Amino acid sequence: MKQLMLFVLVTTLCIWSCKKDPKVDEVTYEVTLTNAISWHGAYLDESAHVIGVSAAPTNWKYTFKNDNQLTVATLQAYADGTSNTKDATMKIYVNGKVVAQGNSSVSPQLQYIFP
Repeated sequence: MKQLMLFVLVTTLCIWSCKKDPKVDEVTYEVTLTNAISWHGAYLDESAHVIGVSAAPTNWKYTFKNDNQLTVATLQAYADGTSNTKDATMKIYVNGKVVAQGNSSVSPQLQYIFP
């Protein structure tokens, strides 16, 4: 009887510990502008679709839950305007922490590969 109770207890604990949901990351893309009026580009959304952006303002953000377990987050931005010093600063956050950062004057594409 003790062996049966121990078996039931161990089995229940194993099932309970295995049913934990995997952690779902929150991903945020952000674009801020310097000496530019707007920006255009693209990003990869939560369904792995490439979404085009046109004439977006500074301080633009897009946040989603990575329910589909994407393996990469991608953001591309080009600053619009007439200034020679125009620039778009791009950031990718995962769970509120900056994991990738770049400027369009160096490279218009920013990417983060999930571990």
